[in-house]
Amino acid sequence: MTYEELRNKIGAEEYEIKLERDRTYKRNRTAKLHQTSVESHESEVMIKVMQRLDDLERKLDEFNHLQPQYDAIESRPHRGGMRQNTRHRSCYRNHGGDYYQGNRVEEDKSHPEASN
Repeated sequence: MTYEELRNKIGAEEYEIKLERDRTYKRNRTAKLHQTSVESHESEVMIKVMQRLDDLERKLDEFNHLQPQYDAIESRPHRGGMRQNTRHRSCYRNHGGDYYQGNRVEEDKSHPEASN
């Protein structure tokens, strides 16, 4: 073997070793980068979730302290009785004393205030 052939053979082997290192380095590097980016994203999401949970717990505590005040508030009567929780107007409009809905018995007609 001549010096030139030996040098070419060594150069080819060094080149193959370099390619193998690059392949393993890139493979491991991308996996590590991907893993760390996922972990950092998960940690950011977890921090936001924990902050939101703390805020909600604080609001719940504040509401529990204010709840007796809300219990003391009574609903105000509206004209024609309490309004139903609806958007339609036909059921709760004040039609006067002679108006009765549906199939009411004679007792309800004689005492309309008791039926409300």
